[in-house]
Parts: sequence; C-alpha cells; structure tokens
Amino acid sequence: MKYCKICESEIAEGVYENLNVCPICGDVLGDVVVCFFDVVARNCLKEVTKEDVPAILRKLRDNLDWVESISYLHDMKSDNRYFERFRDVLDWLEKGEDKDLSKEVFKCRVCGSNLMERCVGVERSGSWVRFYCKECEHIVSRHYIPSTNVPI
Repeated sequence: MKYCKICESEIAEGVYENLNVCPICGDVLGDVVVCFFDVVARNCLKEVTKEDVPAILRKLRDNLDWVESISYLHDMKSDNRYFERFRDVLDWLEKGEDKDLSKEVFKCRVCGSNLMERCVGVERSGSWVRFYCKECEHIVSRHYIPSTNVPI
C-alpha cells in the first residue's frame, strides 16, 4: 500500500499518483501548478527575470492568507480544509521534496525546456486555461477554472 508524500493518506488513482500524491492533495497541487505557470507567464509579459521557486511559494502563501482573510471578513463560505491542504502542499514544496514534480510538470515533454526558466504562454477559453511552451508551443498544462474561483 502506498501513502501520500504530503498528507500520508492512502493513495488512490489520480493525476499525481505516479508522484505518490493522493487525489485530494493532487487537486490542490494542480491549483499550485496553475499559480506557478501564471506567475511565470505574467513575468514573461513584463519581461521580468525569472523568479525562483521559493519566491513564488512565498507569493502563493501570501495570496492564500489574503484570500482566506477576505473570505472571513466578508463572511463568504470558504472551505477551511482546502486552505489547510493548500498550506500542506506549500509546506511540502518548501521542503524541496518536489524533485519528481519538477521533472514531471515543469519540463516540456516535447522539447525538454525548463518551463520555470523559459516563458510559458497562456490561452484562455471559457473556463479552461492552457499553458504552452514558448519554445515549441506544446500544451504543457490544461486546467478547468470555474468562474466562481477567486482569481490569483
């Protein structure tokens, strides 16, 4: 039996099963991946030099704290378990235990470019966001983002 590297619950089928991440943490990890690619894409548009992973993780933690506090202040319904799991995923990433994730997610499978060092492009279509490698234009990540989500 395999257990999740992040929350230590039993692993079932999921997108990040091969990385030993359970489906619940995998959903949150998918949200983190969207945020990573979004930061990289925004930096490319602004011609900002690359931000390192710790800087992006700090930005995500700050945004998470902000969203959680705004939700509380405006008496919005929020999922505290989601915020807790998001923090668990960020903690795991901050420990540097994401080496397989970097190889699996942040590297273009077609041309081999490191997507954290190169620019990624963004295509938005309705509730879908697609990130593509600027070197070879291969779609590297595709995510469904309902309009009810708070934009990061």
